[in-house]
Amino acid sequence: MAGLEFRFKRFGVIQEHTAMRVNTDAVLLGAWMEIPMQNNISMLDIGTGTGVIALMAAQRVSNKLSGVRIDAVEIDKDACKDAELNFSNAPWDGLRPNLYNTSIQDFTEWEPQKKYDLIFSNPPYFIDSLKNPNQAKSVARHSDTLSQGDLLLCVGKLLKPGGKFAVVLPKTEGEELLRKIDFLFNSAIGKQICVLSAKRVCKVKTTERKEPKRYLMEFEYNVATERENTIEETLVMLNNGAYTTEYSKLTRDFYLYF
Repeated sequence: MAGLEFRFKRFGVIQEHTAMRVNTDAVLLGAWMEIPMQNNISMLDIGTGTGVIALMAAQRVSNKLSGVRIDAVEIDKDACKDAELNFSNAPWDGLRPNLYNTSIQDFTEWEPQKKYDLIFSNPPYFIDSLKNPNQAKSVARHSDTLSQGDLLLCVGKLLKPGGKFAVVLPKTEGEELLRKIDFLFNSAIGKQICVLSAKRVCKVKTTERKEPKRYLMEFEYNVATERENTIEETLVMLNNGAYTTEYSKLTRDFYLYF
């Protein structure tokens, strides 16, 4: 079993059944997203996979906050086998995420009373591309089962006013999501309805000279009024073959080698 486990400093992630194993995208989002540091907050992980981001969130608030609830939704039953074991093995009594083996669309309909302070997701992202012959990997990577429109609709129904939504996407899909949210925000100005607006965008580069590979994005759910400037950041992962100080500082509470 050890060969199927990815070890972090304070917890392990079994990945025996899942099609998508622990990856840099998930770790970056789990370390970068802003968690409201107040008691009795609620968080939701959409497409939890092995549960790694939910577990990172649990680590970040353990021994700091009380009354925290973390829910995790995963449509793939095989991934849920791993997530269920990883959650049960979590070292934080009373702070183990609750797992739901369903789609976020169905979860939203079944649990309309649940509202969250923070929703985060490392979602399927390919919009138009060649499908992987492995059905489980195709579901995990492609947006057929969870389009950007469906994702935004569910997030809007589940976030509390003032709540935040954090997501990681490749550059092309990230820019597409930003355009959609910008359009929805402009359409909602003056209508006294809550919509998402971009608060922070971090463009992740493998090296300084390369184009951004991933976008880490944070949105806030509020009544659309006057537009505020989005905080833009850049994170470079490697310099001369070594991890940068910024990358190691961001992830050192989790990775064993920092």
